[in-house]
Amino acid sequence: MKEHFIQAYANAEEVLKQASEIAYAAGVQVETKVLKSVLFEEGIGETAKQLETDLIVMGWHGRKGFKKWILGSVATAVLCSTELPVMVIKS
Repeated sequence: MKEHFIQAYANAEEVLKQASEIAYAAGVQVETKVLKSVLFEEGIGETAKQLETDLIVMGWHGRKGFKKWILGSVATAVLCSTELPVMVIKS
């Protein structure tokens, strides 16, 4: 399980690096951060407040049925746990 989290962290770092480069090329200033948290929605909400974020942007996979029941929806949990605006993008 530890290896899974190490790989997931590396993947997240790489994706955020690519996103930052795209934003920079478009003249948009961004700050990225990979969070390590047991409850994702709490970590996302608290970090957004600490950074004085104007908007939380999240992807949504659109899982249904058993997968949604097992994995839950981080986007839904964030929407329900923060007062900040949240933009959800269907991937």
